[in-house]
Amino acid sequence: MTESASIERRRRTRVVYRGDVEVLVNDHPLKIKHSRDISLRGLFGETGYQVPLGTSCQVVIRLGGEDEELTLRIEAVVARVTPEGLGLEFTGMDPEAFQHLRNIVLYNSPDPDRIEAEFRRPGIK
Repeated sequence: MTESASIERRRRTRVVYRGDVEVLVNDHPLKIKHSRDISLRGLFGETGYQVPLGTSCQVVIRLGGEDEELTLRIEAVVARVTPEGLGLEFTGMDPEAFQHLRNIVLYNSPDPDRIEAEFRRPGIK
């Protein structure tokens, strides 16, 4: 499959995101060196760790604020493993984490109107 074909299958737009991200696998933290992109459905993170496909994990995203740090905890599964890193598919999060994730995607998008249209599209969660 070509790269363009795999991109076309994606149901959510991915945006560049360079944040403080960690993955917890069996409560063992794996630091993501660089998060390459993020969407409402998942994240690709550059890391030196190899984790088997299908492994359940938790993605921890730390957002710095003026007064305090906010931490998002998102349930995920390892959906892709490459020499560069891990593709993580989000499988569950609380409504507050979803709203913050939505804002991350909107804020980092070059086309926020397109992202907003995706939110309204039926059948896509």
